[in-house]
Amino acid sequence: MVVVKSDQLYDIWRGGSICEVGGINPAPRAPTLFAYLKKASGAGTKVIIRISPSPGNFSDWDDPVQPNHHLQAGSAPAGGTYCELSPGSGNWGFMHYRAVPDIAKEIAQIHNLNKNNGWQEYAFEPANESNLEWYTTTPISQTFPTIDEPVAWQEMDAYFSALYDAVKALPTSGEIRLLTPPMAQTRYAEGVYLNCDPQRLKNGSTGYDMMQTTYTTKNDGLGWHSYWTYGHESSTSYCDEGIGQHISSLLPDWMLNQITSGAKLGFITESDLASPGQQMGSTLTDKDADTSATRSSIRTFFQNEPAGIYPVMWLLNNNFTDSPGHTENDEINWHQVYTPAMGLIARPWFTTWWTRTDP
Repeated sequence: MVVVKSDQLYDIWRGGSICEVGGINPAPRAPTLFAYLKKASGAGTKVIIRISPSPGNFSDWDDPVQPNHHLQAGSAPAGGTYCELSPGSGNWGFMHYRAVPDIAKEIAQIHNLNKNNGWQEYAFEPANESNLEWYTTTPISQTFPTIDEPVAWQEMDAYFSALYDAVKALPTSGEIRLLTPPMAQTRYAEGVYLNCDPQRLKNGSTGYDMMQTTYTTKNDGLGWHSYWTYGHESSTSYCDEGIGQHISSLLPDWMLNQITSGAKLGFITESDLASPGQQMGSTLTDKDADTSATRSSIRTFFQNEPAGIYPVMWLLNNNFTDSPGHTENDEINWHQVYTPAMGLIARPWFTTWWTRTDP
């Protein structure tokens, strides 16, 4: 399985009165990636395309304090047209807000382009870690609602459910799969942290419980992310007197049962040994210093996921290089397999993770 961001693979052109998605082309900067994904899809690999940018559609998108941070599930963009320049950032409007129809049109255009080029993606992800990225652009104490407020999750449920309905209303809807948005761990989606300490919304519920429409009927597969610390690859969680750190073991029963019953597939669309920057307290602080331990940890963690769950390691390559004296890409450098300095030579801990019969 492979996950790729849409803005790394495609270029969108916009038009009309609100400058909405009008068409799409393969990005000239990424012909090798496009050819690779076409070949991978033809060989049976599941290719998942993550829509990016996907900033939500918040009424206070242009207010740095975010005092009225409510997500709109309707068809109108929160800030006028998508091609307006933000006075604060200088970015185009679609970098700050996107209503449901704009995301649906991008999905349709990508699907049709892939099909016309002789291949098909497996599914789309509508956003990335919206419980983190949409609610932490300023300190959490300055936003309303905060991510521990039930209304934040209810509004995400309405937005992603409306997006699913919009995608399924497309002429090619029978060919398009839309997964749930993968939530960031330790941000109120699950009811407990990895060590089984409780994390609850202000009403005592969980984020997932507030999004049951999205995570039951309005999806074609369940997605989440799962990072762990070295030595905690076990399938048994702290909540069951184990030491494993699989997010799948912390999902609510109603969600996990969809996978174990065979009704839905589960997709971990980001997973890896936690970096020092993630501040999870891992004892392994250099993946290259002990390649055997790194390799074994990743393989063991993946193999211990239950049947019906497909993990993806983050990441193959993002091709960013820091200038001397800068460390902005330390997080990417920890995770990526292929670095700009090494070219096509993979880091020595990279190996075959998956030996089960399912692809």
